[in-house]
Amino acid sequence: MEPMFIIRLAIAVLIIFVLFYQARQLVNQPNRKRAFLLGAAALLCFTIFNVSIGLNIELGPIQQLLALAGVLLFIGVGISMVLSMRNGEHRAASASASAQAQAYAEQRKKARAEKPNQEQ
Repeated sequence: MEPMFIIRLAIAVLIIFVLFYQARQLVNQPNRKRAFLLGAAALLCFTIFNVSIGLNIELGPIQQLLALAGVLLFIGVGISMVLSMRNGEHRAASASASAQAQAYAEQRKKARAEKPNQEQ
């Protein structure tokens, strides 16, 4: 096996674990949690599919089913994320980002006001 194949496999497995970990951390956000779990499952399907191809293992129709399952799971991710946004599950994160952006804008405004006018 070539080293790049092993690196890609390691990165995919790491991302799968991160997605599962993120899903476990979500409380009272069922659609968002489902999206993370479906994303991890889809990435797992694609990883198994790519490993089978990379190792020249002929699984026949199982390979095609893995690829199809990965695509369908990613479609499910999109649907779950849309439902999550419609149900306001991202509202807290959006409010936090908005507050941080506003604080930064105020900080920049104060810094500009305190700077002496260099054009004069």
